[in-house]
This record gives sequence, structure tokens and C-alpha cells, in this order.
Amino acid sequence: MKRDHTNVGLSDELILGLLGHRYEIDTREQLPLPLVGLPVDRVGLKVGDYGISGYSHEIVVERKSVADLVGSLTRDRERFQRELEKLATFHRAIIVVEGDYTDVADGLYRGAARPTSLIASIASIHSRYGIATLFAGNRTRATHFVRVWLSKNVQRLRLARQEARHHEHPGHQHDEEIGPPQRQRQRDQDVEQEGYFELI
Repeated sequence: MKRDHTNVGLSDELILGLLGHRYEIDTREQLPLPLVGLPVDRVGLKVGDYGISGYSHEIVVERKSVADLVGSLTRDRERFQRELEKLATFHRAIIVVEGDYTDVADGLYRGAARPTSLIASIASIHSRYGIATLFAGNRTRATHFVRVWLSKNVQRLRLARQEARHHEHPGHQHDEEIGPPQRQRQRDQDVEQEGYFELI
């Protein structure tokens, strides 16, 4: 397992310090997103491309270029459906596309598939499997979104489980607790990120 020992920016240092985990990139990713300055491991994920250690079996990102997405919805449809069935069992899963929605809607891709058919397939993924497809616009924005989406979903899952433990054992102090100041920081960060990406 390869490790990338690099410095962590302040906001990510806060998140990862609270979580005590590292970002994970699947070893099959030939051109991984540049999570520069973050603690990263290259591992063999069972499904998906990006996760956070200890949670990659519950929260995961599937990354695609526009060409990858078109191929998955056409010639590789059966394989992609099997992957979606696995992703649907996760607590949270999302497809992040390094491109714009208009790239698909305006037919700016190779292949004979009609834009209307592809858009219908994307909508069906959400309605059938509960998995959203997010068009990040470009590689830089996709990188930012993947980092933020993973950390926020892991935080929320941990908070929910922590609160559940408190209800089961009131008055008991648990390890790795995230208190009110961290909850407020999370809410503030959520507000900052609203409206930044195209989600379908």
C-alpha cells in the first residue's frame, strides 16, 4: 500500500484530525484526482474510486469523465448496472463527473447515443438506485467536491452514531467525540459550499 506523506491544509487538518482517517483512492484509477496536501492511500476498493479509510465500505465516490459516463451508459451498461447495484447498498454514494451537464445535453461527446437517452438514464440512476450524478464542471472542481463530500458525509455518519450511543448510554463519555464547536464549524462549511456544483 502506497502512502503519500504531505502537509495538510488547515481546514482539512481540522476535519481529518477529528476523524483520524485518511483519504483512499482505488488502485485502478489511472489518472487520480490530485488530492494535494492531503493524507492519501492507494488501496483496492471493492467498488467506487474514492473513500475515507474505515468508511470506504459505506461512503464512496465513483468518478467519471464525460466519455466514461457515456460509455458506462451505452456499451458498458450491463457492467455499470452491476456496479450501481453494489453502490446502492452503501450508506452514501455519488457519481462525480469531470465535465458539464451541457456536455451531455448538447451532445458534446463521441458516440451515437442521443442526449435525451443519456439524460433519461442519468435520471433513472437516481430514481432507481438513489445515487445522484454531479457534474463538477472540471477536474479542479471535481477534486474539491470529492474531498468535501467525503469528509462531510463521514462526519455526519459519525455524529449520528455518536448521538445514538448517547441515547443508548446516557451520561457515558465516548472516545472520538465531536462536540458543539465542531458541529457549528460543519454547519458553517455547509453554507459556504451550497450552490457550487450542478447536481442532477
